[in-house]
Amino acid sequence: LARTSPAALTYYTALSGPDPDGARRWLQGTVWPYWRDRVLGELEVALPGLRARTRRLDVNIFAHAMARPGPGQVWGSGRREAARPFRGRVHWAHSDLSRLSLVEEAVTWGVRAAEEVLLGVKGTTATALGDGAAVNPRASQVTASTLAA
Repeated sequence: LARTSPAALTYYTALSGPDPDGARRWLQGTVWPYWRDRVLGELEVALPGLRARTRRLDVNIFAHAMARPGPGQVWGSGRREAARPFRGRVHWAHSDLSRLSLVEEAVTWGVRAAEEVLLGVKGTTATALGDGAAVNPRASQVTASTLAA
């Protein structure tokens, strides 16, 4: 590793398989040394020397369900209907709208929702999905934040 200043890395793994309940029971029985060895072992393939430079390793276990799309759910009419604003005022921004639990989906939906809101602001004439900017000549500043779920 060439980096000389501290950095934080995040590691994620999905425990998928035909028996989710069994996977959760297994997960609850694991201990910190198991995860330390697994995480550092996997990351050291790409980052040789990481174990020796690691100062702290926090392990957080979230045994939660994730969307698993079925046929027709990603591009079907149900997804389009779920993404419609509620009463024109509540704009949805969540990765589950794509039926894919990916941070990129959460960001994309967040930007889309922000643009829908900004286009509803009087005087806003255009938005730019690429840089997240909206043009409103009467506003001194417009900030849109996206929280990935």
